[in-house]
Amino acid sequence: MQPNINYSFVGFRPSTQPTISINRIIRVNWSNDSIIVSNESKKVKLMAHNQLEYKSVKNISERLCLNRADIRHLLGISESTQFRYEKNNPILKPSIADRFERFQRILNQAFELFEDETETQRWLSTPKQALDGKTPLQALATDAGAKKVEQILYRAEYGIFA
Repeated sequence: MQPNINYSFVGFRPSTQPTISINRIIRVNWSNDSIIVSNESKKVKLMAHNQLEYKSVKNISERLCLNRADIRHLLGISESTQFRYEKNNPILKPSIADRFERFQRILNQAFELFEDETETQRWLSTPKQALDGKTPLQALATDAGAKKVEQILYRAEYGIFA
């Protein structure tokens, strides 16, 4: 009788290695920027660096009703690059993956604040005076804009409207 083996993978962040919690680890190998964890019957491969596929971008864009131009602006990519990603569904380059992760982080922060996907979508697409008349989605295209959006969300969360 084979014992029940539980796998849990936590802590995927761009600057850190994944944390692995596995009962009965037999072997862990590092190869080609990935971790291969195996026991007698199972082999699990984890990406050591955040490697996101373009389908993750498409899933969120469909959920939020973002058009192709919004995605290009948000990720800082050209139309031809976007077409290649859509056609081949490759793994995003690290710089593009970082922009997308920044967007996901702020999207999650907004969703936690508003607790409603429709309200979050409305807030992200409404121009804000604190962003010089830009929408939060437009501001998220740059790191400085993303920090401002994050500050607005923190202020709203803690009731600081200045």
